[in-house]
Amino acid sequence: EHVTLENDDSFSTVLSSDMLAALSFHNQKGPLTATFSYSSKTNKSQLKTDPNKSNVKIARTYQLHGKPTTTWSTGDIVFVDIRPSLSQNALDGCYTLTEQLPSNLKPLTWNVQTLEETNQNQYYSSRPYSVQGQTITYCISKNSESTIRFPVRVINKGTFTAEPATIQMIGKPDIVNSTDETTITVK
Repeated sequence: EHVTLENDDSFSTVLSSDMLAALSFHNQKGPLTATFSYSSKTNKSQLKTDPNKSNVKIARTYQLHGKPTTTWSTGDIVFVDIRPSLSQNALDGCYTLTEQLPSNLKPLTWNVQTLEETNQNQYYSSRPYSVQGQTITYCISKNSESTIRFPVRVINKGTFTAEPATIQMIGKPDIVNSTDETTITVK
């Protein structure tokens, strides 16, 4: 397709990956800016084989009464501790830290009552930028706190799988790492 743009004209189109590979610009006179966006699905094997993962790391534990454990009772308030680690060689910018809670855990709201009930005021300086159902998302950078901690309430009995928590750079999605899956038992 031949497109002629003049002055402040713009042009937008949707291209397949093959069409994008064949895209070329000819007879350019003046500045040209091209912006591309894409989305793709990620599978667990991709998360574990990222070549940049030595610069971007993440660990997750669950704390009950100050001790790490994955065996709880219904009604317990458990703390999810996520420890991102960005090396000095990690790129500057926002990294999304995403925790997908298993169905037996309900995130507690960040309010004064929760602070008083859990006596954990020191851990609440970092708030998520998104809580959508079971998905909790933070934006962190090299200067962020070393541990993100938030409370959840145990609501169902059974054995559950906690999907990997992930850390991924905004604007450069190939910089990504994740925790392992965790098996949770509620009696």
